Amino acid sequence: MFRALYRISRTNLSFISSVSESPVRHSSVAPCWYLKHSANRPSSSSSSAANVPAVTVGELCNNWTIKMSLSGIPEAKQSAELIIANVLHLPTLHNVLSSVTLTPDQVTQVKLNCEKRMHRIPLQYIIGEWDFCDLTLKMQPPVFIPRPETEQLVGHILSFLDAEKKETKGRFLEIGCGSGSLSLALLHKLTQWNCVATDISKESRYLTHENAHRCKLADRIQIIEHDINKGAERLKEFSPFDFLVSNPPYINDKDMKTLLPEVKFYEDQRALRGGKDGLDLIKAVLKTACHLVSPSGSIWLEVDCSHISELYKWVVSETKLCLRTVNILPDSSGKDRFFHFMRTEDDSGPA
Repeated sequence: MFRALYRISRTNLSFISSVSESPVRHSSVAPCWYLKHSANRPSSSSSSAANVPAVTVGELCNNWTIKMSLSGIPEAKQSAELIIANVLHLPTLHNVLSSVTLTPDQVTQVKLNCEKRMHRIPLQYIIGEWDFCDLTLKMQPPVFIPRPETEQLVGHILSFLDAEKKETKGRFLEIGCGSGSLSLALLHKLTQWNCVATDISKESRYLTHENAHRCKLADRIQIIEHDINKGAERLKEFSPFDFLVSNPPYINDKDMKTLLPEVKFYEDQRALRGGKDGLDLIKAVLKTACHLVSPSGSIWLEVDCSHISELYKWVVSETKLCLRTVNILPDSSGKDRFFHFMRTEDDSGPA
């Protein structure tokens, strides 16, 4: 079965087609990759579509693949396929014959969306929603687009809680919630848990709120404004938490200059920029965590693979943090990417 994953790291974009498991799900209930609310899909009038000739799926896909390839769009064929599938209210074109003819309105809509892609607008923003774990979440600019690696962080957390036979009820904190993907994916599986999700971005908080209602999880999540650089004081009234999770900005200043247009021009730079060495916000999260997480509680972080050694040494040296490194876990490519810390019960610091 064909599955396409629009795989985005923070510094590059690429498509992967695979028969293996991916964040793209096929729903037996309803199509998942089209906009139910057409804010991103301007409707075409019958007069504007009247002169559009009949075109088949195969012809349209081939035409736009060529156009996008000539314009230097990454993975042009997959972009064209998913845009056409989206207009047809389908997850992919896997079961669609290439000879199927589109209506003039559909051809016009494909044109509008492919032109957006040729302006390097991320596919998630064009389609307006994207799958993360078992959820279909609304996507809109400039809110940070959840990456597939972060799905693996959800898996690591759930595996740990299951292995440790942790309480069936609890509360966790997410710092920098973006679209709400991490918090909502965890709440979806941890059915007796609640969480507090924070973000400095108003657009992110609004989108998390919308996605929480969309996923019927709004009664178990509290979304608040918080600037991580201002410390833990704003969040103390909600503590203590059983664990904290964060996928903080971690791109260093040098790499920020080399981002692809999809990332550089459309996503909120505050969700990307991690300072000179990429560790500014990561360190701020850890300094905050030690005041908010219960003794023996966990802190889970996604970081850049290049940060592992330096961050480990920094935590060891900062004994006032009262944090111990429990584990460093790999992503699907085998690169170490996720930290699991535990708050110690005294000031002895990391082991």
